[in-house]
Amino acid sequence: MNDCLKIFQNVFLFFLVFLIFLLNDAVAQNKLRKFYRLGMSKELLEDVNVKDAQAVLEIWTEILKENFKDVDKISVSLFNNAAELVEAISKKEVDIIYTSGVIFKENSLDKKYELEPIVILNTGNKKAFDLYLFANSKNKISGFNDLKGKTIMVQGGKFKIINELWLDLLCLQNGAKNKYNFFKKVEFTEKPMQSILPVFFEKADFCIISSISYFAIKELNPQISKALYKIYERKNLVNEVICLPKSFSKTEKEIIHNASINYENLPNIKQLGKILKSLGSYTYSDSSFAGTSELWNDYQKLKNEK
Repeated sequence: MNDCLKIFQNVFLFFLVFLIFLLNDAVAQNKLRKFYRLGMSKELLEDVNVKDAQAVLEIWTEILKENFKDVDKISVSLFNNAAELVEAISKKEVDIIYTSGVIFKENSLDKKYELEPIVILNTGNKKAFDLYLFANSKNKISGFNDLKGKTIMVQGGKFKIINELWLDLLCLQNGAKNKYNFFKKVEFTEKPMQSILPVFFEKADFCIISSISYFAIKELNPQISKALYKIYERKNLVNEVICLPKSFSKTEKEIIHNASINYENLPNIKQLGKILKSLGSYTYSDSSFAGTSELWNDYQKLKNEK
């Protein structure tokens, strides 16, 4: 049951409520098509068994169909990785896509597949977050080369893609073409605590972690901020976006957008919202996405020069 709750907390509550709004408000007016296909990859889930996730998805899509007789079909596909998701996009097998900003940039989803992001999902209380590279306060660092031959723990889970991209960029900026050759060990962890505590206890040399996770851990253990010090940081990033085909009608985009933004205030959702932790979201803008876009562009520029 815990896994199921975590699934809903991460994504599925969001999808569920905006679909309820979307269908209840628009199907009767024939403003939306009767068949929608949602797609996402499991990289954006944490501590979730894929089979459990798929089972939960199938249950609530059946509930939706029972409540909205006019809808012919609602399908939700959970892909094992970004490559599978992109392949499904290329074959036009999904049309509402939940993915990471890095995957969006890496695969040129806007140019190659005519998709546009309409909503950015909050990962924390703020619209953007930062990435930090920490060392233990006892380990004095004068430059990036001091990290050579050491161990670095990298927060994985839903932050793995963007954290790894930043680490690769740091390496390229400092003349290291391959992080695995530069460091003695690069270890990705499923949970943020598994990244930061080894550095805190001097079992590892460095760690990369999101500001969201860092401040949450620091609140539980204030000594963290005294034992660690920040060597590098990357600011103003976003991690998750919802994309639609550019071919969707204006009305269609507006309905899905409004449902995505206002889902917390929808009727008949308040009780569910009290039980399950909901996600925040806001309208996509190029300025909000700029930090993530620049991170990818900086990496690509250096990678192509090497």
